[in-house]
Amino acid sequence: MKKSDIKILLVDDEPDIIEIVSYNLKSEGYQIFTATNGLEAVKSAKKNSPHLILLDIMMPEMDGLEATALIKKSPDLYGTPKVIALTASALKEDKEKCAEVGMDDFLSKPLDMNEIIRVLTMV
Repeated sequence: MKKSDIKILLVDDEPDIIEIVSYNLKSEGYQIFTATNGLEAVKSAKKNSPHLILLDIMMPEMDGLEATALIKKSPDLYGTPKVIALTASALKEDKEKCAEVGMDDFLSKPLDMNEIIRVLTMV
């Protein structure tokens, strides 16, 4: 699959992260959709059918764990290949919670664009 065919949903409540990561991924040629909370993430995922979701854990309205659980259970999104947690927490318990709801990987903040690019090879 060509980079230009890959759709990525980036979800974070921090505008700077959305701006920087979106810019870098668009520069690489990926299609980027954004949301600022879990509720928007679920709606955008249903509308855009992304290949990969990069999802913050701690957000207003609906956190990333709850959003992931809904995305993974949604018949409209059956087969969403990868959901990657983005979080400032590196606690073992948090990693376990991510795995329990079906997240495929875990990236710690501050984000490293090389790590994000590495994750894109999973798509």
